[in-house]
Amino acid sequence: MIHDAVQNVFAQAFKNVGYHVVNKPTVEDDDGKVLIPDHLILGNGTKSGQGLMVDYRHTDSGQTNLLGFSAHMIKSEIEKIGKYNTAVSRSGHRFMHIILDKFGNVLQKTRDMLFHIFIRKVSNDRHNITETEADFIATKKTNFWLKRAASAMAKTKAMCIINRSTKLIGIQHEKKHGKGSKN
Repeated sequence: MIHDAVQNVFAQAFKNVGYHVVNKPTVEDDDGKVLIPDHLILGNGTKSGQGLMVDYRHTDSGQTNLLGFSAHMIKSEIEKIGKYNTAVSRSGHRFMHIILDKFGNVLQKTRDMLFHIFIRKVSNDRHNITETEADFIATKKTNFWLKRAASAMAKTKAMCIINRSTKLIGIQHEKKHGKGSKN
C-alpha cells in the first residue's frame, strides 16, 4: 500500500513536468528473467534524452541519522542497482532508484535527479529566466514533491492503523455483546 502511494506521487510529479509515464515496463536480465520496474519515464527524462526506468522502495528498518543516511538506505540502493542496472542499460534506458526511509528522506542522488528534471523544465518553459530564479523554482518543486511523497506514506500508514483499530474494536464489541448486537 505504501509503495503504491509513493509510486503514484512520483508518477504525478513526472507527468507534471510533461513526461510520459509507462507503468510496469518489463526488461530481461542476463538469465532471461523478466524484471518489472515501477515506471518508464519518456520525454527527455535525462540529459541524453534516454528513457528513465524508475523503481521505488520505502524502508522501515533501522534508524535514520539526520546528518547522513543510515546503512539500510545504502543497502537498498546497492540491491536496486544490482537487480536492475545492467538489464535497463541493455534496453537503452537509464535506471534510477528512488528509496525513501520511514520519514520520507531520500538519498542525495534522488534529490539531485529531481532537481535537474525540474530545472530543465523551468529553463525550457521560461527562456528569459535567470539561473538564480530557475534554481529557486526547481528547489521549491523538488521539495514539494518529496514532501508530498512523505505525506502520502504517512497518510497510508495512518489509514492502516485506523483500519486495524476499527477491526479490533469490532472484535471486542462482539466478545462483549455477542455477534450482530446493535449495542
